[in-house]
Amino acid sequence: MFCSQCGIENLMDAPVCRLCGYRFTAAERPIPVVYAGFWRRAAAMLVDFLVFAPLQGIFFVLLVTAQMGGAQQARSQVGAAVIVLAAFAIGHWLYHTILESSSWMGTVGKRVCGLRVTGLDGRRIGFARANGRYFAKFLSATFMSFGYLLAAFTEKKQALHDIAASTLVVRVVPSGLQSR
Repeated sequence: MFCSQCGIENLMDAPVCRLCGYRFTAAERPIPVVYAGFWRRAAAMLVDFLVFAPLQGIFFVLLVTAQMGGAQQARSQVGAAVIVLAAFAIGHWLYHTILESSSWMGTVGKRVCGLRVTGLDGRRIGFARANGRYFAKFLSATFMSFGYLLAAFTEKKQALHDIAASTLVVRVVPSGLQSR
């Protein structure tokens, strides 16, 4: 659980914050933290893929269309292909960074699966940290996606990109279950 005053993680039944000494009241208890497991995160990635797949199809059609034509148009075809690929890459990057740093605290897939991306303090991350997390995913994807598999084995269920960006992926606990 995180202290509402300083943000530090405390034990579930702690009467006071171990850092700032704030006394927890019944009305204001720290929110329990439930780290998102590997399979729930994988399901969120699948939903994000399904959300983004139609866009990928459109970009693929544009790319193929740009490649058709005579030999004299080769230079313009390469330029069109670069523009289409760059637009797709920028769209993918913005999808993740904007949504993860927004009040949603996650992509459509994470929202559907009841997940949020937070800082280590349990608070919403900013756009800069969301960028760092996004680009650190390239590290997670290397070596047969070993960095993603770390989420199944680390204490706080962090993948390599979460560790690099100092982020957590947590489950949203319904408000009725917080006091239990």
